[in-house]
Amino acid sequence: MAIAAAAAGHLGELPVMVALAIVTPPLVVTDVREHRLPNPLVAFAALGLLLAYCLDWLLTGSLDPGAIIIGMLVGAALLLCSVLGGLGMGDVKLGAVLASAAALVHPSLAGVLVFLAILFGGLQSIIVLVWTRDRRRSIALGPALLAGYWLPVAWLAAAHWV
Repeated sequence: MAIAAAAAGHLGELPVMVALAIVTPPLVVTDVREHRLPNPLVAFAALGLLLAYCLDWLLTGSLDPGAIIIGMLVGAALLLCSVLGGLGMGDVKLGAVLASAAALVHPSLAGVLVFLAILFGGLQSIIVLVWTRDRRRSIALGPALLAGYWLPVAWLAAAHWV
């Protein structure tokens, strides 16, 4: 994925894509098993994001605040959901990192990320509700957030290959 992004001209985003590629499998497994997103893994992704910002700044000579602002807005919206009792703080932190990383690739990808995460999380909720008929059962939102990031990024990379 990272090689495809580099080939498509998104070299500045390479550090965050590599960091996310490394942490995605353990984040998904941990969230599905334990309903938590470990801080060290999310921090590793955030470090990749910081390196991507630095590399993008070195390559372009300027820093686009749009991706930072989008990440903060998505993080604030998720924080509100957490305060209201719908999300864990790991989802808030991961969502902010993923939205900022997606916006760094292309600003519209952050919107696609949010849409897909809501869609996948909703479908997962419906399946769990129908399967278990237990309304108190929680779902792991981390995999939905990660799928919401990786699917449009993969689509964008694939579109540049053809």
